[in-house]
Amino acid sequence: NAVAFNTIVLEPHACPNGFLAGQWKDVSGQRYAGIFRGEWMTENGVHAGFLRGVYGQNRRGDNVFFAKWITDGGTFDGIMRGTYGRGADANADADGWFKGVWFSRELRMAGNVRGVWGKGPNDEGGFFRGVWGALCR
Repeated sequence: NAVAFNTIVLEPHACPNGFLAGQWKDVSGQRYAGIFRGEWMTENGVHAGFLRGVYGQNRRGDNVFFAKWITDGGTFDGIMRGTYGRGADANADADGWFKGVWFSRELRMAGNVRGVWGKGPNDEGGFFRGVWGALCR
């Protein structure tokens, strides 16, 4: 059991931003290493949709992830892609980091995502948590 608190400073008229969190699990017998599912939240922590994706290595051996973001009603709202790894970018209570970009349903680059991931007690899966931010012009 664990509890995690994430905070950000809210500034008036700032670019939209918020949180994402969920679980990942290794799978075998697939083209990818594992799957993940999670939640997309507003800057106030209000549920705004769901994430569903896959992770693994591409042909060059880079650790990559790809996900789609859907609303509560099941409407496609965008996609996300990025990289992940272990090491210096992770904090003390996590095993690794991730970072990437997200695209709107029109497939225009809309913002960035970043966060950390950790292993669960059985080493077959674990958690992730992070933040997202929109690109404001």
